[in-house]
Order: sequence, then C-alpha cells, then structure tokens
Amino acid sequence: MTETTTISVRLSPAENAWLSLRKRENRSSVNVEIVNIVRAAMSADPLTIFVHECSVPGDTFFTASIGKYGDDFYEGSDRAAAFAAARAKAKELALPRDAIRFTVESFMTETASA
Repeated sequence: MTETTTISVRLSPAENAWLSLRKRENRSSVNVEIVNIVRAAMSADPLTIFVHECSVPGDTFFTASIGKYGDDFYEGSDRAAAFAAARAKAKELALPRDAIRFTVESFMTETASA
C-alpha cells in the first residue's frame, strides 16, 4: 500500500462550489477529485530529481535536489554517492529512474587581465 499524507486546504467559495459540482458530476468524492487534479498537473509537469555537478575555484562538488532549484537533500564530493542518494530518493517517492537528471554548473570567476 502506498503511504499517504493528509493535508488541509482552504478554498474560496467559488473554488469550493466548482469542486463540489465536479464531485457530483463525476460521482466521486472531493478527495478523489483533488487527487485526480494533482495527478493531471503532475503528468504535465513531472517531479524530477536533479544531480548537479558544481565547479568552484579549486573544487568540484555534487548536490541532489527535488526539482532543479529545490532544497538539496545531498551535498558532497562523491559523484557516485550523489547518484546513489538520487536513486534512493526516486525510490522513496516511487519515481522512475528516468526522473533523475544531471546538470553541470560552473561558478568559476574570471580574473581581469592587467
């Protein structure tokens, strides 16, 4: 069985009326309607895990995050460990392995010539 999370959502009266109408028309529940809406949005914009190779003067390190600019759940100097952390996170979130992307970012500063 898949683990679930319970959340509380605040809706405007118009949003609530729309959701209630949709629920009646589809003969389902508010929960089913919300889950279907979220799944449709996720299908259009899938969740992706990024492994970033970051170069700074004198060092290269790796980070892994949910989404390109999400908070890092891994940071270290080992590329293999970064990918292992990304695979573990993908498994935890029940994402396919192709949900993992790799990027290279350089933070090297150029020195001005005299």
